[in-house]
Amino acid sequence: EKEVTSIQRNYLTPGLVLKEKQIVIGTRLAESLNLRIGDSVLIHSPARLTENIHWQDDGSVKISEPDEFYLPEEVKVVGYYSMGVADYDDNVIIMHLDQAADIFGQNWGSATSIQVAVPDPLAMDSLTRKLKAEFPFFNFVTWQEKNELLFGTLKVEKNLMTFLMTFIVLVASFSIAATLITVVVQKTREIGVMKAVGMAPFCIARIFLCQGAIIGVIGTSLGVALGLTVMACRNQIADLLSFLMGHEVFPPELYHLTRIPAFTTTADLLLIISLSLGICILAALVPAVYAAAMQPANALQEEN
Repeated sequence: EKEVTSIQRNYLTPGLVLKEKQIVIGTRLAESLNLRIGDSVLIHSPARLTENIHWQDDGSVKISEPDEFYLPEEVKVVGYYSMGVADYDDNVIIMHLDQAADIFGQNWGSATSIQVAVPDPLAMDSLTRKLKAEFPFFNFVTWQEKNELLFGTLKVEKNLMTFLMTFIVLVASFSIAATLITVVVQKTREIGVMKAVGMAPFCIARIFLCQGAIIGVIGTSLGVALGLTVMACRNQIADLLSFLMGHEVFPPELYHLTRIPAFTTTADLLLIISLSLGICILAALVPAVYAAAMQPANALQEEN
């Protein structure tokens, strides 16, 4: 088990060895049932009752007298687990396989489903085709297919956030352009003097382009630093907002996750930084061209 799955290494109580008559329960399920380590739990499965139900050819149901009377299985809570996935933490308990077979009326060593972990979760299509060809009598369901509705919802939210963030960046770029245009208007006399003494229009434009680039570097640096800080403290911030607002801002019942996952790549950071700096420089281009095209005589006369 230790070599096949990461459950015991990453999720179970450290040092726990699971035996018969013992279960490990999810932290959220334990909280909802008010269970502590050492408490006893009675588990009963309807599978035993279905053994006495027989469907007739005419569609009627015949219930036979049970040969044995099955009592609920008494087990003891010996540990907790937390996978960060609400579907598991709220609904799944871990027990010995033979004991589970007894409860559900299965043969020892049998299982109703097998979960397989692969090195590359994104390369499931080719592996699924190979498994279906090798074992045609089994039904294979990938994690993408099982959570198709959730991923579709997240994709819509991601597209919506991208749309909103695009407009926020555009508003910020207009603010930079307006600020630099104000600077150009305020420095009209200085621009006229520089052009009168022979400074090339390109040099004047470069001054405002550099100013826009400096604003972009400072703003991007602060934004990246703030963004990484928020990502590092995202769960604490969500807990604080939930406490202040009186309800869950990231409900596990909707997203099926108890914590907010996040993954940042160097490529994403470089793309964001490049786009931010590029937009800032483009925003500075309009006032830079306006300043470069200004006539020295008109500039000095307008100031006077």
